[in-house]
Amino acid sequence: MFRKALLPILCAASFSAAIPLHIGESWVWQVTNRDNLDLTYRSAVVVDSHSISLGRVWTLVVRDSLLKESDTAKILVRPSGRQNWLRQSRFLRWELEPRRADDTDVVILGNDTSSVWGEASSLEPFQRAGRIDTSGRSRVSVDSNSVDWIDSRNPNAGYPLSISPDRHSVPLPIHAWNEIHGLEGALTFPRKGRGMDWRLVSHNGAAVIAPQDALKIPEVNTELLWFMTVAPKGSSEYNIDVIPTRGVDHFEKIHWKLLQRDPDSAGWKSASIQQSRTTGYRYWSSYLDTADTIWRDSAVETLQFRFHPGRGQSIGRPSDLPPLEEGWMSRWENPSNGRSNGVTGLYWSSQSWSGNSSAGLEITREDGRSTRISIWDNSFFGTSSFSGTRHVNEPGQKAYLVRVSPPVDVSIRSTNRTMHVSLVEFTLDFPNTPVRWSTASGRTGTLVASEIIQRPANLRSQTLFLQARLPDGRPWQGTHLVP
Repeated sequence: MFRKALLPILCAASFSAAIPLHIGESWVWQVTNRDNLDLTYRSAVVVDSHSISLGRVWTLVVRDSLLKESDTAKILVRPSGRQNWLRQSRFLRWELEPRRADDTDVVILGNDTSSVWGEASSLEPFQRAGRIDTSGRSRVSVDSNSVDWIDSRNPNAGYPLSISPDRHSVPLPIHAWNEIHGLEGALTFPRKGRGMDWRLVSHNGAAVIAPQDALKIPEVNTELLWFMTVAPKGSSEYNIDVIPTRGVDHFEKIHWKLLQRDPDSAGWKSASIQQSRTTGYRYWSSYLDTADTIWRDSAVETLQFRFHPGRGQSIGRPSDLPPLEEGWMSRWENPSNGRSNGVTGLYWSSQSWSGNSSAGLEITREDGRSTRISIWDNSFFGTSSFSGTRHVNEPGQKAYLVRVSPPVDVSIRSTNRTMHVSLVEFTLDFPNTPVRWSTASGRTGTLVASEIIQRPANLRSQTLFLQARLPDGRPWQGTHLVP
């Protein structure tokens, strides 16, 4: 189910003109695509101004440094001071000022059209132009959580327009304005994805300090243990209303140890990580109440990450994992930035006659560190009452931070120090370690840790007293109620 994001609009102050407009006024923004980390620079300069009956029109020339192409844009300033894009440039994809309650009307001047607040950040220019059609084939609404776009055009000939309009919802864009510079930072969503990150670096030829991400890389020898669940790509369920559903659960234990952290050149910082990944899977069906988890041998490798808080970039992460290194970063627009706890999320959805899709990213932060990262991109087709067929088009991943171990001085490590963690945590690290169990009635036995987690039938509803010896000689003990 689609869930809307709770993203605040950031504004330094309330003022009538968010973008200062004078002939020769100029800006340069660095723009990062958070999906692929491509970076470019977008510059704009005001070159013309003239009055019309509805206000004053300002013309800007815009250039993209990567494409080496230019474009023009026009801004309409009403007598009240309100600003609208009269002609949107494909290179400037954000709103001109904080949203107002009256940002609902559209002005048409020949081929130029002002937009409803949120369109410039959330729709491609050709989509916005389509809404001007006299048939009213599409419309945009904005609430406190999202920008919703409804298009009543049906791509299939022969179907009436009213049969099933396409409905799209994207996260509300985030902006940071300044009374002197105008737009200082923005996160916009012109397409499904993690967004375009805008940061002002120059105004009228003078350098500006762009909004910065907070970066806190742990101390060397810190260890982190993640547990991740994976929904495989292309998995399907057929006749879900008729035949009991079957499937396979996929898991991973991801162990990180920080080997080295260093400042790098030009504002970059680096971290070297030893990563151990152990994969597991479990078969299940709706008519079985037990399922065995099978773990595979771990794969160990060394990873090198590089971070740039001023660019919003982190390079070197594995492509088949959630961005676990973002646990060390707090984005400039993150509402929990500067606070210890918080949940941030980006969600978008699309509904049409052919099926529905939802996608999103959610990060939970506790004590200044990410403790859960969820990513999904799912498409569901044919979920009708007579077929009950559901197709998951893209994978979903959820990673949970199970444990953080601070650095230890190995020279004073004692083999007599008892390890106190839960059976679940113990099993994640030592699934094949023999564990001695006993009950209050005096029954005893030995099982490996992963077997106890799998709810052995002869021990159900029993409270077990557990003891084990770790490979490094340390003892472990605990209790466990078998469901």
